[in-house]
Amino acid sequence: MFLEYEVNTRQVVEIHENIPELKQGYDYAITSEFEIGDEFEKTIWINIVDENKNLLSYSAIRNNPNAKRLLEENALLKAQNTELMLAVAELGETSEKSIIETQLAIAELAKIITGEDDING
Repeated sequence: MFLEYEVNTRQVVEIHENIPELKQGYDYAITSEFEIGDEFEKTIWINIVDENKNLLSYSAIRNNPNAKRLLEENALLKAQNTELMLAVAELGETSEKSIIETQLAIAELAKIITGEDDING
């Protein structure tokens, strides 16, 4: 497993099956001692990692059971938020295309009404 942690606090924020895509200020440690979801049940700190990113030492405490539920809900809400942001962006593109198509149709109608189409035709 790959334990993604915040470099300054050394606290694990997420456990991954594959090497995570890291934001600035984050790193990862490799271990077989944890599973996905353990980051909700425990607060885990990375103490020592070797040059190959293997976890050599860590500290952990068990979280309040409500903390696990809240962290899981938070992760779900983040995923839903990302999906909604993508949907809104897609709607914006569709709306922009629709506005352009409407403007072109109005321009064509204006040509027909003013008779410009007959003059150029």
